[in-house]
Amino acid sequence: MKLIFWNARGIANDGTQRALKNMVLSHIPNIVCLSEPLVLPSSIPVAFWRSLGLSLLTTNDRGTQIPNIWFLCHLDLKPTVVSSTAQQITVTCLLNGTLCTLTTVYAKTTIAG
Repeated sequence: MKLIFWNARGIANDGTQRALKNMVLSHIPNIVCLSEPLVLPSSIPVAFWRSLGLSLLTTNDRGTQIPNIWFLCHLDLKPTVVSSTAQQITVTCLLNGTLCTLTTVYAKTTIAG
């Protein structure tokens, strides 16, 4: 399994999309997890993800705040979302006959003064 996890601050801008495209085309991952995209998922055209052979499976649930974890997968992969909270997404998927469970976590650290 190939997985890319990237803190892709500002995925809506051309430079960040170009960098992601280069990573995906170079490594051909099964799964891509993005943290801190800083935009709504609907702001990225589905055609962009499809051009990379990916689809947006889910985002984390932060209530009224913009999701800060996006979980994308290869078009041939059919994962199931097990859990999604403000700080994590957990999915299961069958890959080469093996059941895999994956959790991606976003934890922001704050130093109190």
